[in-house]
Amino acid sequence: MTKNKPTPGACCKDSTAIGTSIMADPAHWVWISRLERHRPAAAGYPRHRHWMQAHTHQHAFREIMVVLKGYGPLGTSGCVYRATPGMVFLFDEGEPHDLGYSTEHTDSRHLWLYIIGSHQITANEVVIRNGRFFADKSAPRFMTLQGPFVECLTEYWNACTVDRSPLNLARLKAVATLVLLQAWLGRMNAVANGSVAEHGESVVTQIRAYIAGHLNEDLSLRNLAHMAGYEAVYFDRLFHKYTSEPLRRHINRLRRESAGKLLAQGITVKATAEQLGFGSPAYFCRFFKTSTGLTPTAWASTKKRRG
Repeated sequence: MTKNKPTPGACCKDSTAIGTSIMADPAHWVWISRLERHRPAAAGYPRHRHWMQAHTHQHAFREIMVVLKGYGPLGTSGCVYRATPGMVFLFDEGEPHDLGYSTEHTDSRHLWLYIIGSHQITANEVVIRNGRFFADKSAPRFMTLQGPFVECLTEYWNACTVDRSPLNLARLKAVATLVLLQAWLGRMNAVANGSVAEHGESVVTQIRAYIAGHLNEDLSLRNLAHMAGYEAVYFDRLFHKYTSEPLRRHINRLRRESAGKLLAQGITVKATAEQLGFGSPAYFCRFFKTSTGLTPTAWASTKKRRG
């Protein structure tokens, strides 16, 4: 007896169908953010709260996540919510929230948007199974979104942080809805055109561009892997594969090169340390001397004499 082979493209169509019913009905989406008051999950999820103690992070960019499939706890700002299909979470800059997923998450699928600049938003779809998440291989990888809606999103979000009036919140949700639909339409078009692939190299290229423009921020492996939609260990290997350089060495090299340029321009050691995200001038001095063999002051003096 011969087993039926799956039709080519069937997996792509199945994964698209999973979220289409949710994305086609934004009127019934439930929005969760610290801009409004919400009631946390009644069950409390004590095991998830314990898990959150070691699996919470925050960063300098905003995120939007919509639940396409599955159920499970999701923690943000100290509260735990039961994430269900049709829920949309808005994570603000510096807002503590779950890093990854706990084992209480059932078979789920989430669409993430990473707002890493007023004109730059990327979208990624992940599949969660037993607490582990994977980039959806049947979906476009790390789509970049552009257009007027993208530009308005940051503007309206900033307005809500100052004035949480019903009008401002309605504007933010309306624009966020349009951006999410733009991401979903881009996904469906890619599937329909057969242009879906595992674009590991393009993901690394996007992350490298982000690193270069945000050297003053927390560029931990956990945060960057989260943005890329991969587990940390796998993303570290992926980055090394396409750059021939470990992630931490790459970041240190860029910071060292940028520090040398700033010091050569006469920028003080303290200001250079702040611009490149070092916790203190003393830590920056140790890093720089270890990397170059010279203290920042000696480096600046050498460059000044040669110049």
